[in-house]
Amino acid sequence: MALRSVISSVQADDRLRSKALSEAGYRPISRTAVLSLNPGDVSLALTKRIDRAAAYAARHGVMVRSMAELADDPDRDRRVCALDNALRQAVTGTDGWEWTLEAFVDETYTPGFDPERYFIALNREGAYVGLLRLWMNPGGPKLGLIAVARSHRPLGAAAALVDRAIRSWPSAEIRAIHATADAEDHGTMKLAERIGFQTIRMVTEMEKPVA
Repeated sequence: MALRSVISSVQADDRLRSKALSEAGYRPISRTAVLSLNPGDVSLALTKRIDRAAAYAARHGVMVRSMAELADDPDRDRRVCALDNALRQAVTGTDGWEWTLEAFVDETYTPGFDPERYFIALNREGAYVGLLRLWMNPGGPKLGLIAVARSHRPLGAAAALVDRAIRSWPSAEIRAIHATADAEDHGTMKLAERIGFQTIRMVTEMEKPVA
């Protein structure tokens, strides 16, 4: 297959490199925020707000289970794959993406996968309606996708996921959690800020068409 374009990344504040790439024919196509959170810095006030929202979700039948706790479900991986595919359609930059079960399993069961820190939200009927995953990578923990089915967003499912995740982040064990987000996805950025993430740098992705 012929190469259609070349992609290069540059820190948003690196004006010299950005100018050089622009002059070479590159054009910006996206901006990614690199985020960081010290679990010990999560404020008591924020924790209380999340606790209240999680309690509201519980009263409406939303429960959160780790992948480890769902090990007895023989269809767990298929159901999580289907949920991931459905949720991605509302996430900027991943809409249109669809995993096969085999590819999803290969991508999930890597050295960074921790079944105790990969959380699924379920509704009263046991349907999988949201997820949050924390990858335990050698370079430090990284927060992956946080997403909830639109039908369950008003019920506090996202808060229930975050509440469970925060309880799994003992500050003595995890000093910093990193994440990335599309800087133009204002919903995700606001959620990250509410949790306590801070933007430590912006990265611009630039593309040059190949003649």
